[in-house]
Amino acid sequence: MYPSTEVLKYLLERDGSTRDITFRPAARWRLIAFCEQLLSKYSIESLSDSEGEDQAEALKVHDWETLFGSSCGHSFGVFRSDSAIIQRLLCFVDWDLSDHSEYEVELSFFPTDLCPTTFTLPAFRELVEEWRTVLGADDYFVRQENASWDLYDSTGLGVIYTHLRPPLH
Repeated sequence: MYPSTEVLKYLLERDGSTRDITFRPAARWRLIAFCEQLLSKYSIESLSDSEGEDQAEALKVHDWETLFGSSCGHSFGVFRSDSAIIQRLLCFVDWDLSDHSEYEVELSFFPTDLCPTTFTLPAFRELVEEWRTVLGADDYFVRQENASWDLYDSTGLGVIYTHLRPPLH
């Protein structure tokens, strides 16, 4: 993997693409715990399912069956916090329509969404590890969004680091 200085450069580079953190797999109860944690630190800007239906109220009242019990297969939300190191966070959750036992969570942000006064690489890594623990994910990938990404390929183009292959010191 890359040295920490390169990781920092890739996270902060304003190239017009998002940085994505992909966690997998996550059990439903862990996804619910993650949503509760997210709501404790972020406000909901928007949330919709794959049909485009507004799901923000369902999240606010913790209506998990409406959010994750449907056959829609995914939801997409935008969250905001003035106090977090990632101030604007895009959240995409998807699941197999035939089996609701595993969920994938992708969190995305633009480099401009990072708080300039509180962002540090150690704080970022700590936050991502906290999310991994809550989600119970075996691994995660921090990557630059790019068109050649193969789903869940931790060695693919654009991967900056993974839980199993952290930045070098």
